[in-house]
Amino acid sequence: MPDTHSTPPCIDAATYAPATGTPRTFRRGYLRMLQGWGIVGVAVLSSGCATWWPGTAKNHLADPVYMAQMGPTLPEGKMGERLAQCYDKFAETELRRRAAGIRHAGYLPVDGFPYLRVDRLMVSFSGDIDNLELAGPWLESMREYAHFSRGIELSEMDMDAVERSQQLHEMSFCSVWLSLLAFEQEAARGRMIEAVRNSMPPPAKPARLRSGLASATAMADLHTWRPVASERADSEESTLEHFAACDRDPLGRVGLVNDQWLRFAAMHAPFVRSPKPLTSPVLTNAVTVQNTGPAQMHFMPSFARVGNQTLLQFSYYIWLPHNTAADSGLDGLIWRTTLDLQGHPLTHESINFDGSQHRWFAAQPLKPKADPKPDRTLVGAKQVELTLGSRGQLMSVAPLNPDALADAKDAVVAHYDELSEAQLPDGRARSMFDNQGRLRSPGPVVFMIGQHPAIDAYGHAFDDPRLITTAFDISAGSLQASTLPACKDSLDVAAYTPH
Repeated sequence: MPDTHSTPPCIDAATYAPATGTPRTFRRGYLRMLQGWGIVGVAVLSSGCATWWPGTAKNHLADPVYMAQMGPTLPEGKMGERLAQCYDKFAETELRRRAAGIRHAGYLPVDGFPYLRVDRLMVSFSGDIDNLELAGPWLESMREYAHFSRGIELSEMDMDAVERSQQLHEMSFCSVWLSLLAFEQEAARGRMIEAVRNSMPPPAKPARLRSGLASATAMADLHTWRPVASERADSEESTLEHFAACDRDPLGRVGLVNDQWLRFAAMHAPFVRSPKPLTSPVLTNAVTVQNTGPAQMHFMPSFARVGNQTLLQFSYYIWLPHNTAADSGLDGLIWRTTLDLQGHPLTHESINFDGSQHRWFAAQPLKPKADPKPDRTLVGAKQVELTLGSRGQLMSVAPLNPDALADAKDAVVAHYDELSEAQLPDGRARSMFDNQGRLRSPGPVVFMIGQHPAIDAYGHAFDDPRLITTAFDISAGSLQASTLPACKDSLDVAAYTPH
């Protein structure tokens, strides 16, 4: 039974969806892995036709002998025998994945450690893991990445639901025991940390470097879109007050329940003015096309690191139709907001779906050190208004003008993971992203988070958790006090409308 009595007031464990077994699996960035660390009182044990992951050396994920050599020394007896069989199971599943030509590109594998997958955030912590308190959530996050990714891959193999559930359950058992044993043994721990550090290749070289805002051109009448939550928030209490008071895990990440994530994401999502109506992708039998239903923007929680502080970020995919044909593809951009420790905007960024035209905008009076200097138009703004061109390019940014809201239409803020957990019309599971991390679309390139080329000539990745410190002279100490009004004053925000 979950120990909900020890759960902090900002967490209601009952509102969490189960880790597996539901049509809409609530991984939501990193949420479920918080369950085992006092943030939520529920324990969780939880390639085109290319054979290998692009950008990585040939790996050994189908070689049980190599994996056993890299892993820990196993205990004697029946437990050791069972764990030894885990490597055969991982190798068998890897061979089936390769034969099917399927992979989830959101997280990269760790060679020799098939029960782990990583992103740049987890790689960035690999040099800080010197005790079990930090190692626990670090290992659990990487196991959860692997579990989530493998669940998508098994679903796309058209595997029987019972077999898929059994495989995931067995692999979860193997993952927990093998990862903990590896960390407890000095030699295996060193091999594991080194393998994690070597798992993330540098991003591809940028095709186009950052420049200023797009040139203003004559546009037709603009549509105005108001972000709203896709699910009604149950809590009547202040989301900002919850955020500031919530416990953080040993890696510094805050935990909120699902309705609070939606509410918080909707509060910080930008208003959008565009010459075309907003849309979103929907799967057909082969590719994604424009959705004829409600306008949507998809949000992804992630994290930035400043010194020993970990800051929450929201990335919003904002979709526009490429042209009037439903199967012409989608244009748009990603708007990212990084929050300070009080839950107020600290910085904003924009980047085109293809990784071009990355730009910084300061939300607080930070000292810039990038060249060109970040835009200061949004300093002190509680809400942001974006004006987009006909191809989704950013034309202008400004603090929200309340007078422009009278004719605003709703744009539903939905979870980014829905793009990877979609279904074909016949009910079969299929991610909207292909094996290379690109939207299955005949139109312009749309990369998933983690797959964008470098954003500048220095090779910085958009998902690099230390990216913010390349643009601003900012320290962990300067984050302790917010420069914006107190939390209660910040709740008067027109952007959030319960839906």
